[in-house]
Amino acid sequence: MMKTLGCCLAMFIQIHLQGQAKFVESVFYKSILYAGGSLGASQYIGDLNPRLNVKSIRGAAGVHVGKNILKETVGIQLAYQTLHLYAADANTKDPLQIIRNLDFQSNVQELSFSVNLKLAQLRNKLNNATLYFQFGAGKIWFDPYTVLDDDKIYLRPLGTEGQFSYQTSNPVTYSTTAFFLPIGALLKVPLSNFLSLNLQYSFRFTSTGYLDDVYGRYAGFESFPISGGGYNGQLARQLQNRSTDISFGHKGTARGNLSNDQYMTASLGLEYQFWKYIYKHRLKYRKIRVPTNSEIKSVEQ
Repeated sequence: MMKTLGCCLAMFIQIHLQGQAKFVESVFYKSILYAGGSLGASQYIGDLNPRLNVKSIRGAAGVHVGKNILKETVGIQLAYQTLHLYAADANTKDPLQIIRNLDFQSNVQELSFSVNLKLAQLRNKLNNATLYFQFGAGKIWFDPYTVLDDDKIYLRPLGTEGQFSYQTSNPVTYSTTAFFLPIGALLKVPLSNFLSLNLQYSFRFTSTGYLDDVYGRYAGFESFPISGGGYNGQLARQLQNRSTDISFGHKGTARGNLSNDQYMTASLGLEYQFWKYIYKHRLKYRKIRVPTNSEIKSVEQ
């Protein structure tokens, strides 16, 4: 009985794969575009999380639309994703980070354009799945904050690295937008002629070192202006150095590593393929005459 069921299942899978291949390669249909959505996880990599602590993993969600070109070997894709980044020195085992005691969170939105290059067709494995190499470019919007006494406090307006210092003649803080380059892998597992399961992993190289509000050197308590005109100098002095060690974080000492931040995303999603019926168009284009019913009957006789 089990052997019979196994044979039937194998025959069903084989027929399904053959039917799918014929559908994709058929002259009757042409792929127009695909659209989908995904849920997954994100992880920040930078000054506060150089060793990929699992406690920094947070959620991510996104949608995308794209089109396959060059006989399904190349695809172009436009995607929007929202995610959350978080890290804290208190979660590490590095003694210097524990003394530094900084933390941040940020809700990030990204818009990207990417290219998918087909690497391999995993036939007879994973239901005829396709593996792609993915790369592109995009823009992110972010705004780091911390939580102090249950209050959410945005860090950029405080100038925690002395952006509004007395010594600065022309105060300029960092931008809350940046560019990024995503590089990763994409696996598409077809569930039907229209629906596929997508598994994606991507590494984001960004153009900013302030995803976490930490980049350069300590400005020192003495560099911060007094409160006034909407600026809270006392809070800025408190949050620029949150160490409980009074000998730590003097003016000019390293607060960050002077390098740009990155983050990773991994997601699982569904994708729907839209097809267009083009058989009549192809007959017209190729000038192929369709036999009449009388001609077909005469041949059959």
